[in-house]
Amino acid sequence: MALLAVPAVFGAALALVVLPFATWLPAAVLAMVLAGFTLGMCQPLTMAWVAAETTPETRATAMSVRIVANRLGQVTVPALAGLVAGFAGVAGVLWVTGTAVAAVGFVIRGGRAGGARSG
Repeated sequence: MALLAVPAVFGAALALVVLPFATWLPAAVLAMVLAGFTLGMCQPLTMAWVAAETTPETRATAMSVRIVANRLGQVTVPALAGLVAGFAGVAGVLWVTGTAVAAVGFVIRGGRAGGARSG
């Protein structure tokens, strides 16, 4: 999973960070397509990754924790984005989001990449 997830995460981060600089419409569209495609890849990849890294007995709990973290992000990120936008504008929101996505990429790149399941 990491073989696909890491490039997808870094591709999304790159697209988000570059987007505010895209003053030419085709470049902005390309950045948005790249961001949408790569961020869209991450959801099913992380679900498959969680399933692969857990035992059948703990899989439901692990999936639940992953979904709770996702829902928590859906509640908190818009408020944080509004706070950032108040200080740094819309471009700042994209830069902070891209930086956060890149940080996740470094975390998963340094982590175990499959086969870590025990038992």
